[in-house]
Amino acid sequence: MLTSENERFKEIRKLLNYKQEDFGKILGVRHAAISQIENNKRPVSQRIKVILESKLNVNIEWLEKGKGDYFLQDSKTRKVIDRVGKIIYWTKLDIQSFCRMIGYNDPEGLMDVIAKGHRPNGVIIVKILDTFREIREDWLLEGKGKMLKEDEQDKSEMKLYKEIYELRKERDRLEKENIRLRNQLSNNTNND
Repeated sequence: MLTSENERFKEIRKLLNYKQEDFGKILGVRHAAISQIENNKRPVSQRIKVILESKLNVNIEWLEKGKGDYFLQDSKTRKVIDRVGKIIYWTKLDIQSFCRMIGYNDPEGLMDVIAKGHRPNGVIIVKILDTFREIREDWLLEGKGKMLKEDEQDKSEMKLYKEIYELRKERDRLEKENIRLRNQLSNNTNND
């Protein structure tokens, strides 16, 4: 049983499938601060609680007292999912290609999140924001303002993203070919 706020903080990070470093990025603190909180060497600050509630829909009453559900149940989650869908549409990619572009290896998981209305885990959010730097974080997480940092979509950046995607696809193809050739060489060596 989780008896302290710090233990529940760690449980939230694990439930959301964050590494300490990624969790720190979302919360605006360093990896060391996350470690200190989880090891009960530092309390969970009010600022972090506000961010947990606003960005990740964490039920603060559960975090502080262990009462209620882990997460708040409201329309915020659905709205974040809808905005992720808008980003996918904006890129004009299918979900598998989109996942490859952002470096996320679970397209079925993302499809499940979208279809069932589950909160996207922080890894997806961080990867989207890292890949598409012109997308505003406050728009993605809270729906504030416009999607893009600039009023006009920067066509050259989108072209660059597509080129990166094509290069990753080619790299994957070459890696598979390399494995196939190694296996073939290994089989030929074993036959001699």
